[in-house]
Amino acid sequence: MTARWLHRITLALMLGLSALAGAVPPAHANSLCVNIGGTGGCFGSIAAAISAAGSGDSIQMAGGSPYLENLTIAKSLTLVGDSAATTVIDGASLGQVLRITGTITVNLTNLTIRHGKGGSGDTQDNWGGGIHNVGATLTLNNVVVTFNQTGGDNTCCAGSGGGIYSQLAVLTLNHSTVSFNSTASPGTNNTLGGHGYNGGNGGGIFNDGGSVIVNDSLIQGNVTGSGSDGANSGGFGGFGGGVDSYSAGAHDAQDW
Repeated sequence: MTARWLHRITLALMLGLSALAGAVPPAHANSLCVNIGGTGGCFGSIAAAISAAGSGDSIQMAGGSPYLENLTIAKSLTLVGDSAATTVIDGASLGQVLRITGTITVNLTNLTIRHGKGGSGDTQDNWGGGIHNVGATLTLNNVVVTFNQTGGDNTCCAGSGGGIYSQLAVLTLNHSTVSFNSTASPGTNNTLGGHGYNGGNGGGIFNDGGSVIVNDSLIQGNVTGSGSDGANSGGFGGFGGGVDSYSAGAHDAQDW
């Protein structure tokens, strides 16, 4: 009896060890670092770190001089700065500061996004001065989005979402600030009998068919562009100085 039980226990242990040996260890997210100058084994630019990162990785960004970059994210990442006061991504008015596309998850923590400028075209791809987000779940924790704008002097809509443009996405703000962003005014319509074009919507945030969750955050000082002149009549100013949530052809404008 004892020999049979020992045999069974030994066989069970062997099977258990075999299963463990064949198990694939779970993937672990990596942590990359960035600082101006690329010292201490860190990358010298955020763009280089994003390119090297795998999906689910985190990027630690040291504070100091602003990062003068225009970035694109198409994989799940977490970007963490030292603080919103010291870790600044500055678009230098050369384009959108941050473009996020795809069904991914992106977390931004302890940083400032400023001086972005959307393109001057009439398509939605040009909307969003600071952040352009299509389809992603985006969370801002202790983030400041400020002094961004959409492009102007184009026809139609002048670009919506001065600070943030979010389309078919989930945007969450935790302890964050969206301030002093603006949408542009379109060009004049000199067509015979033509009407002026309307200003861009959502000076702070333009939500296009998605959801926006705001927790203990501040949205202030954002403005929309005025309507342009037309040969027959002028256009209207944009909806929602603070937030404009657009769904099924209707605007829910919040002048926060």
